[in-house]
Amino acid sequence: MFIMAINPTESLTSNIPFAMIDELSAMPQEKEILFTMHTIFRINEISQMLENSRLWKVQLTITNDDDAQLTGLTQYIQREIVGKGWYRTGQLLNKVDHFNQVDEFYMELLKNTLHDNDRVIGIYDQLTCVKNNQERFTEAVSYIKTSLKINRRPLPEDHPDLAAFYNNIGQVYHDMEDYSKALEFYDKSHQILEMSLPQDHPSLTTSYNNLGLVYNNIGDYSKALVFYQKAYPIFEDTLSPNHLNFVAVYSQLGEVYRSMRDYSKTLDSFEKYFQILQITVPKAHPNRAFTYSSIGDVHR
Repeated sequence: MFIMAINPTESLTSNIPFAMIDELSAMPQEKEILFTMHTIFRINEISQMLENSRLWKVQLTITNDDDAQLTGLTQYIQREIVGKGWYRTGQLLNKVDHFNQVDEFYMELLKNTLHDNDRVIGIYDQLTCVKNNQERFTEAVSYIKTSLKINRRPLPEDHPDLAAFYNNIGQVYHDMEDYSKALEFYDKSHQILEMSLPQDHPSLTTSYNNLGLVYNNIGDYSKALVFYQKAYPIFEDTLSPNHLNFVAVYSQLGEVYRSMRDYSKTLDSFEKYFQILQITVPKAHPNRAFTYSSIGDVHR
């Protein structure tokens, strides 16, 4: 049973109006209230009913325009879910793991956009993300390769727009732990970026890190170190010393140095990692515990 707390005077000023329609209803004794589609209630309490243990009572309060928590949540969703119109709905379904619904949703969109290549590519990209989240990697690769085929028709092989496609294919293969294929596509992406961007462009850091991660995973630590070290000066030139992106850099360097048994450099990297965490994250943050453990392992 839902029990709703509503202040009738707020309907006069709120952009979420509601109306008592008991005089218009076929069942006036029910005292029905009509709410707009975008009405949102806050759940205050859920309790079992004493007279019937199979039923539960839910206490609700209608939100208003001045609700700070709702405003914060809305702003967060707007940052997380990009795009326009129906495409935002698909991303939201993907975020909340409603994979069957999002599959049907994108397939329906695809039927209505077959003659608009840009939109078709966008839908295939979203389907790739969905299948990747489901760990259905073969289907993810199929979708992204279809997207690449559509995009590549009017473009030369070294066009900068293709770098993102190759990188995304590499990411899927990396998640599949097919490191040779991941390396193949990461390298294609990287070659295009190197030809089309200045040597200190921030986009190259992602490429260097991806290549470093693959080499680290296959145990080629010297090559992994080369790529991580190439990313580092770009971060130095473009970020503040305490930027959180440096956490990943020092963590990766520390892990590679540890694998190479260079423990003094391992310790130096982990300590720099920890110094940034002390400034940027709360004391109870799990990354602090991980850093304590990593530093302890080096001393041991």
